[in-house]
Amino acid sequence: MRRSEVSRALAVRLNISKRFADQAAGELFELLADELAAGGSIDIRGFGRFDVRTWPARVNPVLGGGRKLLPERKYVKFRMADALKTRVRAAAGGPPR
Repeated sequence: MRRSEVSRALAVRLNISKRFADQAAGELFELLADELAAGGSIDIRGFGRFDVRTWPARVNPVLGGGRKLLPERKYVKFRMADALKTRVRAAAGGPPR
């Protein structure tokens, strides 16, 4: 689902203008991105959790001598909430577990 589709769905479900829905969606995504960029985490109950993790610097074992091949870098990890897992599995026709 793209941002424009999110905006359109918000406008329909909340009976608001598409322009206002687009602004609201944009602000929400900016807020989430700012929190993650600052190293924080986002926990949305019933949906999941976004955490910022760090990949350590990696060394090329062929070159040896401690030369770094890739520097340390950050990435975002998402962990689905149990409620979302159950809903996705049910929609896919799989066992609820």
